[in-house]
Amino acid sequence: MATHPICFDFHQSQKQSVSRNSAGGTDKLLAAAGKALSSYDNQWAAQLADYLLAIDNDESAARRIKADALTKLAGKMVNATARN
Repeated sequence: MATHPICFDFHQSQKQSVSRNSAGGTDKLLAAAGKALSSYDNQWAAQLADYLLAIDNDESAARRIKADALTKLAGKMVNATARN
């Protein structure tokens, strides 16, 4: 199986800009994460919060959403190893 070379090797800041712009901006991404959390889609909320934290690691609202989502996910785990 042939491998294809990477056509565009973006710098990290360019990747963040592409992610942020394709999501409609950080405000929309934060709103989507909050909506996912309130509708009990905890996995998606954690992933969206992760994207926000990749853009700005000091985003306190994204940290709170991610923490809440992961706590709710852990509460559903039956296995103690998976929970911790």
